[in-house]
Amino acid sequence: NVSPDHIRHGYEVLDRNMYLIKKVPAYNVQKDLSQEQQRAAQQRENQKDLQIKRSYRNVQYATQKKTEATQVIQKQISENYLRMKQLQSDRADFLTQKADLIFNIISIPNALQQKLDNNETHIKQTRQSIEMLKNQLAQQEAFFDDIINRLQKME
Repeated sequence: NVSPDHIRHGYEVLDRNMYLIKKVPAYNVQKDLSQEQQRAAQQRENQKDLQIKRSYRNVQYATQKKTEATQVIQKQISENYLRMKQLQSDRADFLTQKADLIFNIISIPNALQQKLDNNETHIKQTRQSIEMLKNQLAQQEAFFDDIINRLQKME
């Protein structure tokens, strides 16, 4: 047993033959308080690592989940690019119709102008959707890369 007085001032650990095994320094309150935040951060990091280990088991499983998640987003991006291509093709057709009407000095029907306006709106929305999906893909890749790196450190 070590008394509180010995902890405050430090003590020496001796073996049965009274030989010095270890010298324990005095307890330093300021040092302990300054390290408290580091210990708390390390504890949070350890908790997060354990949660990752429970959720993803190992690097191979995490890599598989990353591949699945990125494939879903890549598929959505591809579908949006196809939609964008179709919308641009439709826009070209609408503009050709408009140019023909202007060339023949015929007023442009409201329906055609409405189609052009709607097409432009859909193109903008599709562009925004593609950008959003690209950002989401980058976030997912970064998220899984972090998980995989942490799992590699644990193994």
